[in-house]
Amino acid sequence: MMRLIIDRPRSGESNMAIDQALLQSASQSGMATLRIYQWHPATLSLGYFQKFEDRLDHEPSVACPLVRRASGGGAILHDHEMTYSIAVPSQDRWASENRNLFDQVHRSLIDCLDQLGVYDCVVVDDEIAAKHAQKLNGKQPFLCFERRSPGDVTIANYKVIGSAQRRLDNALLQHGSVLVGESAAAPELPGIKELKSGSTISIDSLIKAWPPLLSKIMDWQLVEGKITDDEKSEAIKIKADRFANPVWNQKR
Repeated sequence: MMRLIIDRPRSGESNMAIDQALLQSASQSGMATLRIYQWHPATLSLGYFQKFEDRLDHEPSVACPLVRRASGGGAILHDHEMTYSIAVPSQDRWASENRNLFDQVHRSLIDCLDQLGVYDCVVVDDEIAAKHAQKLNGKQPFLCFERRSPGDVTIANYKVIGSAQRRLDNALLQHGSVLVGESAAAPELPGIKELKSGSTISIDSLIKAWPPLLSKIMDWQLVEGKITDDEKSEAIKIKADRFANPVWNQKR
């Protein structure tokens, strides 16, 4: 059984703290959770290893609030997107088949887009990722959606789906983003709406259509639930100690 939480839009530090609390819950109690959420206001999240000062070089997002993720990768401007997180305990098969988890989640998202009339999705393979890195002469762009890793999903050579993972003791967290629309704070990144001008896709339609397809592909029984009181309390502590703490966000 997989708990399904369709959450309301929250700030960056709250979103990251809740994901961390759900990861700890999976580690301690064995509770597996799929959380689908959004961000308000538009927020820039830095990858764990990125330098804080680098965000000053991306002028369109300088005015946005910032949070540092616990996962690696490039910076993400979270605005017109659907974000998800999956927390599974180590005894779950998907915790050990972590690359397969990555691939199957993206497959389900491609199926969902296809169902919503968005075609021409391309999965980045090792060769495409290597050619992209060579084109960039080894220098990784600041924004995650300008990078390419195997398993990413693109339309017309623009990345629209990306995910990352993090382990904690006895659990695995995977979270990812589906770029539905372009943000004024990251104008170099067109979303699905801009790339497929005839599409009527919306974040709400994606949130409604995706869980049943994911459930089928992963053979998960999704049961709608809520964040528990204990998880809320833990998220408040994590937020204060880490994601709302300048020491954490500016640590590199």
